[in-house]
Amino acid sequence: MLRTPSHQATAGRGPVTVFSTLLSRLERAREDREAKRRKAATLAEAIQRVVQLSAPAVCTMRDCRRQLRIPVENALGYLQQAIGRIPGPRPFSPAYWDQDPLLQALFVDAEEMQALLTKNRRLKSFFTEMQTNQAHALLTAIKKERTIFGTAVEGAIVRRDVPQTAVEFHDHRIIDPSATAEETRRALIDRALDTLVSQILEPVLQLRSRLDELKEHQRILAIQLKIQQTRMQGLDVLNPETAPTEPAAPSVHPVLSGLDRQIRELAAESDSSEEYLRQLKAVLNAPQQALTVTPIGMRLNWMGVKQDGASGDGERDIRLAEVEFQNHLKRVAVFVRIARRDCVKA
Repeated sequence: MLRTPSHQATAGRGPVTVFSTLLSRLERAREDREAKRRKAATLAEAIQRVVQLSAPAVCTMRDCRRQLRIPVENALGYLQQAIGRIPGPRPFSPAYWDQDPLLQALFVDAEEMQALLTKNRRLKSFFTEMQTNQAHALLTAIKKERTIFGTAVEGAIVRRDVPQTAVEFHDHRIIDPSATAEETRRALIDRALDTLVSQILEPVLQLRSRLDELKEHQRILAIQLKIQQTRMQGLDVLNPETAPTEPAAPSVHPVLSGLDRQIRELAAESDSSEEYLRQLKAVLNAPQQALTVTPIGMRLNWMGVKQDGASGDGERDIRLAEVEFQNHLKRVAVFVRIARRDCVKA
């Protein structure tokens, strides 16, 4: 049977198609292996970081790495997703202030932006050490809302003394400048992980500090008691200036006994590695109870007053993320790109 040209074309394309498919599968498999390798390396680094931070509390536990693997993996996954909710990176330059509604909302004017950039030591150090023309970083601020009274137009009616919400931002900070956005995100994940660990570690270290203070107080009182006892056993008992202090020596014993009791109680509490590890695992398994990142959007007019969704120019919508820790520390955040020329004078 003679093959038609169409058959010949199909036969000619067949090996090429199969070979291309095979190459594509091999490339995907290679990418999957590389992704798994990076994930495993990131997890190992995170576990090591938690172990090193926890060393004062659990350094005697040989299997802490094994016990912390799943909790750290859980916390790492949550933190990566949470930080991924922060918008950006956006250009951050005083030259864009009059063009960008977000910059106009965050800063009073371009001069305020310029002052933040030129006075930031971390940025100066970064551009001194790195030969790059831009930095990626996290910009954070505290958002404050207050009620004001202004005018509102409803059709042909102008209403006065209408309660409105004015939004202000202050305490601007630039955090973790890096060469790439990914490096900044990794630095923030490390910070967040450290914060979760310190939530449990700090009380333990405070207990141990208090324990050290009590032990030092106990040591000083014991020395003072020994001095008094030594004097009473010598000829100082004949000295009229020391005679009144004779009854004072027995009164030190109740104080020492009380200190000894407190020391035993604190030692039992602060030296409980198992309890520390239990609390640490609980925090790492539920990081959302300590740290939340919530995307927020709003529309502000040129005076920083909130507008409803049906009015105003849609281009004035701004998007940020609200980062909250332990229900009390709350800041807004956005990833930014910063040019060297805006930070370093030529």
